[in-house]
Amino acid sequence: MNRAGYRLVTDLPDAMRPWRDRPVKWENASLTSGPYHLDADGVYMYYPDGGTVAYDHPVGQSQFALGCLASYRTETDPARRSVFLTRARAQADRLIGQHVEARGGWWYRYPFDYANPAHPGVDYEAPWYSGMAQGEVLSLFVQLAQVDAVPAADRDRYLAAADATFASLQALDDGYPWAVNVDSAGYLWIQEYPGATPGSGDYTYNGMIFAMFGLYDYACATGSQPAAELYDACATTIARYFPLLRNTRWHSYYCQTHRVPAPTYHQHHINLLRQLHWQTGSPDFADMTDRLVDDFPAPGVAGTNTFESGNHVLYRFDTAASGAWASGKNDAELERKTVSFAQDTS
Repeated sequence: MNRAGYRLVTDLPDAMRPWRDRPVKWENASLTSGPYHLDADGVYMYYPDGGTVAYDHPVGQSQFALGCLASYRTETDPARRSVFLTRARAQADRLIGQHVEARGGWWYRYPFDYANPAHPGVDYEAPWYSGMAQGEVLSLFVQLAQVDAVPAADRDRYLAAADATFASLQALDDGYPWAVNVDSAGYLWIQEYPGATPGSGDYTYNGMIFAMFGLYDYACATGSQPAAELYDACATTIARYFPLLRNTRWHSYYCQTHRVPAPTYHQHHINLLRQLHWQTGSPDFADMTDRLVDDFPAPGVAGTNTFESGNHVLYRFDTAASGAWASGKNDAELERKTVSFAQDTS
């Protein structure tokens, strides 16, 4: 597989490490209603259509737990800290209890059918598996194993679970379940939505980067060279295919297969690429971050535009029609004009 030699910055300040930017708010630490809320055991479950039937949701459980750990690290009230840690451990213990062993690793299944209406082919019958879940659960186990307040025996148990979860990300697409494949050009992918045919998938950018955070956590915690090499291969893939992620002067694309502009994910892509820059120290990812910011800044951004000398095309859009524009139609464009500047102008 292709590897460009991206190295890990292992001594990042805590605030720049994975998941610290997604803390769970105190008012959300004990949710009891909505499609995602805690059951009687404090486990984050999926209740479709607001019903009474609950399903495990590996990504939801791991992200909720990682957010609780982020809050645990910064919370000053001892009682609240205890609740955040208890919540995180409840998710981890549930995931351990529900894991499936296959192909030398631990896997975390989705026990409900799922179809994505915007992405033909993302249509699953239960049970199904996701590389995004595998990587995020890996992060959770590693991070819990590093919490001093967790008893030593449980820290060892979480680290052993991390070892078994990492093994799943070493299994390529030659069996079932699978989540990792190397494409025809030699680039490695962690598939958020693995296809029914081994080696096929949605090639979703955010899901892969979130999974990479698990590789980062595991490599930093254990010194695992195979994990560092897998991270390098993933980073090489993201760098290679960034031109297909980018949608110049508009929202970036959600995945490589469908190339649907994703207004709700564009800022996620910016944040995720910024973290790849932190984790590798490579200016490659800083440049990608800047390009996406230039393409579509976050709402509320204000400042001064600078134009180089020469000709520029200006556009005026109807913001109410932005959905039509994002779908590939030009209904949102109201006017365009060309302006010329003899010198650089602000």
